[in-house]
Amino acid sequence: MEPGECLHQAGSQPDLVFFVTSGRFILRNSTGDRVADKTGGQLIGETAALDGGARTVTVEAEGVASVLALPAESFRRRLQEDARAAYEVAVFTARILRDVSRA
Repeated sequence: MEPGECLHQAGSQPDLVFFVTSGRFILRNSTGDRVADKTGGQLIGETAALDGGARTVTVEAEGVASVLALPAESFRRRLQEDARAAYEVAVFTARILRDVSRA
């Protein structure tokens, strides 16, 4: 992706989960405030894919960046079938919640 390119908009439906393979992505809330960054090895869109709600942030590439995309249904099925993967996503999500609560 090119700098400034949008990965997804707040309010869009969670049809894909993204795994950041390189670069940095900026997450912005509905007022445009930067609320988080995602870098290599992190997931984007996992919460919306899990609960089925609309996306809560707009995500854009800060510089040249890349992701792997996984259909949300495949992501959910993988977590249902693989306890270790489900645990890793739970830990990842808990860390995000902890960081947000400190802000």
